[in-house]
Amino acid sequence: MHEGTHYWHWLLVAEMFLGGLAGACFFTGALADFFSKGKLRRVAKIGSYLVLPSVILTLVFLLLDLPPSRMFYFWHFMIFKPLSSMNQGVWILTLFTMTAGVLVPAIFLAEDKGILPFLKGQEGLRKALSVIGIIFGVGTMGYSGVVLADKAVPLWSASIFLPATWVAVSIVSGIAAIRLVLALSSKKDELAETVLSKALMMALIVAAIVIVVFLFASGDHASVLISGSYALAFWLGVVLIGIVAPIVIDFAAKNMATISSILAILGVFLYKWVILYGGQVH
Repeated sequence: MHEGTHYWHWLLVAEMFLGGLAGACFFTGALADFFSKGKLRRVAKIGSYLVLPSVILTLVFLLLDLPPSRMFYFWHFMIFKPLSSMNQGVWILTLFTMTAGVLVPAIFLAEDKGILPFLKGQEGLRKALSVIGIIFGVGTMGYSGVVLADKAVPLWSASIFLPATWVAVSIVSGIAAIRLVLALSSKKDELAETVLSKALMMALIVAAIVIVVFLFASGDHASVLISGSYALAFWLGVVLIGIVAPIVIDFAAKNMATISSILAILGVFLYKWVILYGGQVH
């Protein structure tokens, strides 16, 4: 494999990004609801409503990434293979979608819209499902990082911290996505904006720290990102645009949540892009 030859392309980047986004949106919303004792229920609702569209798009990109001869044999992924990290990921995504993308949103819709009235008032069930959704959400955020780490590619497998960076940056995207929805909504929520603004800043700092640890642990294999052919995309796209800019913007102005959230989401996508593409360069 040489520079300019890539066997895994942008479709897989989009799939990994959207899968992580789905897990992070629910993770963020559910934890916000738990720790605020219901004061941030709207954040939980938005987070749960974003799951299913993100998962559907994930599956679309997965199918498009398959060779035409295998596109209609996706059900093979459902055959349980406990030793396959990819198969484990499919099952994690499936169980996550059932709980976080279908059942929890259905309970919220029963409360708000009167749809499926038999689910109305099932607060205990929703909380139990949310705990399960959080667990599978973390798995959904990290499993594609585990899949990469299993490959015999130095940048991906040299360090045990790649899946940790996958989870860390995904959480950034989840917080930013919910904050973006709130910022674009006509119904403002000052408490949610304040909490999410602080949470995004903390998540960006944590993600930056985890990425630095990953780079140091990867040694010379990370040179493609630090000083090699993907250095510009990494330093300008991931670090400056995706991490530094959102933090600076939120410090400098309180009415630019839309811009800082979009930049943070873009940074997450670019991080997964440079890792996937950079790993395929020798």
